[in-house]
Amino acid sequence: MKSYKIEITERTITDIKDVASYIARELLEPKTAEKMLEKFEDGIASLVQMPSRNSLVRDEELAHKGIRRLFVDNYVIFYIIEERESKVTVVRLLYGKRDWVNLI
Repeated sequence: MKSYKIEITERTITDIKDVASYIARELLEPKTAEKMLEKFEDGIASLVQMPSRNSLVRDEELAHKGIRRLFVDNYVIFYIIEERESKVTVVRLLYGKRDWVNLI
């Protein structure tokens, strides 16, 4: 089975930190924040194998760019598969109910 390397953009790292900070500091749930970080890590790591198993986004313009989505609880991990390089680039992690089309 083909294996892909994972690249995470700086923007995604900021998104992850922001989510963890919000849960830990604003909601006063540091243990929940830690669990979410583990879930994000597991979700991203799962893209090493068969990243095309997740669907393209429904927005035509973004789908044309090859942006796919992976749901992790109430969050969505957006990524692009680069077949020639056997690489998955994670471009954003956003709360699922946000207007993410304009944020990617």
